[in-house]
Amino acid sequence: MAEISVVVPIYNGEQYLEEALNSIALQSFKDFEVILVCEYGTSNESLDIVHKFRKNDKRFKIITNTSKLGISESLNVGIRKSTGKYIARMDGDDISCQKRLEIQKLYMDYCSNIGVCGIKHKVINSPRWIVDYHSNPEQINSDLLFFVPLKHPTIMIRSDVIYKNNLFYDSSLPGVEDYDYFIRASKVTELTNINEPDLFYYRRTSENASLINEKRDEKIRKSLIKSQFYDRLKLDFSDKTIDILDVVDGIPFYNEKIYLNILSELQKNMEIIMQRNNEMGIYRPECLINTMEHRWFRVKYSMDIASKAKLSDKIIDKWRAGDYYNIWMDR
Repeated sequence: MAEISVVVPIYNGEQYLEEALNSIALQSFKDFEVILVCEYGTSNESLDIVHKFRKNDKRFKIITNTSKLGISESLNVGIRKSTGKYIARMDGDDISCQKRLEIQKLYMDYCSNIGVCGIKHKVINSPRWIVDYHSNPEQINSDLLFFVPLKHPTIMIRSDVIYKNNLFYDSSLPGVEDYDYFIRASKVTELTNINEPDLFYYRRTSENASLINEKRDEKIRKSLIKSQFYDRLKLDFSDKTIDILDVVDGIPFYNEKIYLNILSELQKNMEIIMQRNNEMGIYRPECLINTMEHRWFRVKYSMDIASKAKLSDKIIDKWRAGDYYNIWMDR
């Protein structure tokens, strides 16, 4: 038995695979196993790399799917084959820095309340990419209303939390399996991120599954957001309202009237959410306010991207007049 099992789903990606696996092989913490789950149809080049690591290091174990299972079920296969007290995730194109497992394990050893631990990572090819993940479990719980608050390949999970709560991945989901997983995990344990620089480097490429299947995943994400508002706050929002609440990259084109309406509707529904939480006490008020601020600033970012031009003064003025802009500025 190993103390940590690292589960790595593999489907091609030979360009970065050797570097990714090497970053695990060279960890300062040595008592681990690596479960390499090779999807059906994986390229021979990727399989050659995988078998080379297995040959040189017996801690690497290979599972080859005999049919196409998809990411969720491949992760479940890897988890069920794991023997570790902790199960760490890793993808075949990212880099775990040398002390990643050592520090993550230490944190989990001392914080028994934490069932899932992510890392506030850096982005390899986008150094200015803003990573605004939190460590406070209550803040993460609130942020789940709108956002995925942990980077999936950085996480470490307690295996006993998985088995006691049947916390496996939903194999019916073709994407956004991480968001669904964190929502369900938050109901049975606490989630956090380690705010430690240089522990994990995430690679953002045009081949990332979330970019390739963006439209499909957007639909799944919106359904998860909608169900959360009903399950936790008993708010039965329409699909149109969810479209407003989930404005990230979904603004199709620049139109001043549409943008002004989005801001009005977003402000109105944020007030409804805050009022319902005041009545039910589900989230800490200061955490929910932080989440709303994040949501309010992200809508401006999305409008900037969609417009591909300078937003009108009228839109900027309305955005700056929003409650959550003013709360932010008053800090």
